[in-house]
Amino acid sequence: MGRTGVIPPPNPYQSSAPSGASTPPAASILDAPNRKCLGERRGGRAVPAHGVAKQRDGDAAAWRLRPRPSPTCPDFSFHHHHPKSLPHPHTHPEPPLPASWGRKLLAEERRILPLHTQSFPQIPIMEKYHVLEMIGEGSFGRVYKGRRKYSAQVVALKFIPKVGRSQKELKNLQREIEIMRGLHHPNIVQMLDSFETDKEVVVVTDYAEGELFQILEDDGNLPEEQVQAIASQLVSALYYLHSHRILHRDMKPQNILLGKGGVVKLCDFGFARAMSIHTMVLTSIKGTPLYMSPELVEEKPYDHTADLWSVGCILYELYVGTPPFYTNSIFQLVSLIIKDPIKWPKDMSPHFKSFLQGLLMKDPRQRLSWPELLYHPFIAGRVTVIDDTADQGIANPFTSKLPPDLQALKEQQTHALAPHSGQSKILMKARQRWPRRPGEKRNPRFHLRRKQKREAKAT
Repeated sequence: MGRTGVIPPPNPYQSSAPSGASTPPAASILDAPNRKCLGERRGGRAVPAHGVAKQRDGDAAAWRLRPRPSPTCPDFSFHHHHPKSLPHPHTHPEPPLPASWGRKLLAEERRILPLHTQSFPQIPIMEKYHVLEMIGEGSFGRVYKGRRKYSAQVVALKFIPKVGRSQKELKNLQREIEIMRGLHHPNIVQMLDSFETDKEVVVVTDYAEGELFQILEDDGNLPEEQVQAIASQLVSALYYLHSHRILHRDMKPQNILLGKGGVVKLCDFGFARAMSIHTMVLTSIKGTPLYMSPELVEEKPYDHTADLWSVGCILYELYVGTPPFYTNSIFQLVSLIIKDPIKWPKDMSPHFKSFLQGLLMKDPRQRLSWPELLYHPFIAGRVTVIDDTADQGIANPFTSKLPPDLQALKEQQTHALAPHSGQSKILMKARQRWPRRPGEKRNPRFHLRRKQKREAKAT
């Protein structure tokens, strides 16, 4: 059986925090689709766009279930409706048919066909669940509240159309589902079922309505004691993922749900990546700019410590009310993340400040990571650690120190995959578009380019 509990000493921090504490029992949570983006307002301020995905190398892209784009948000925005005005997923514009005809049509519509991949059970969705009402809609499809037949279990059902999706997108969707199917942790949203019909992929998860982002919207910020409780649960969820060699790659408040008793649930694994034993770093750019680490925005190879940076940004935002690096311009944001120091509130406790300083180190090699992170006084004795790597046959989890041979392999991969230009394309674009400061001269190359253009037009 895997180990469940708090990691025992040795403790490099000499913490006196109580041990044996654990998170509250898990509550049912849905991967709630309440998102914000550039051009929309959050707490009286505009927010840069979320969900940036740039493919720079051979790393397979994780297809994200993005909502429908809108004029105010090129990335995505959700559309909320009153339940009474929502169409049932199987409502047709024609006049209603007799009940027996309806049952036959539903059975035909939900007929399971042979799969191009054999990853989904061949059971019609309507044989197991009642679909109640739509609770979200986006480019990925629709999310419905449902109930498992012959029980009181409330679930969420995502209907994801296959029409118009490429084989690569469907394959990446399958990979996301496979990752979620293997995750069993009280602080990670639980996938209950998945099906494939002739027209759709259907994913069934626990249902709940709480979202950390909504609390930020309503309350602005949280007291340190509550941030500490959330931090302990997020660390617990990330320890579990990283012990399974899985990177989330899109940690942000919108992907953190809250259940009964304040139980935190990490959700949305559209950008997640399970890494093989010989893959030590990644290079594809995934995530949300406000919570991206410096190595990510510079397009340098990165590892699991990029997730830890994102956690630091989230906790800072929960306490202060804004992320540590915030601007309305994505191009300015890149430079702020790479160069600017963090402004620390005067009322932040020393332990909390020390914890965030460790997570928000710009150099990933100096960033607070496993296993030392577990012993930091801010969370020591509060983190529930579920270690089932032995049962799962997982070798060299990210939560342990790398042996010398793998450390050498990591350094070799980092050097081989580093950008040849030595400079991020995103950063170069940011420098070109960032307005000049008062009295600052333009780059001489700018005048040279203008002169060349004038000469070309003259000839």
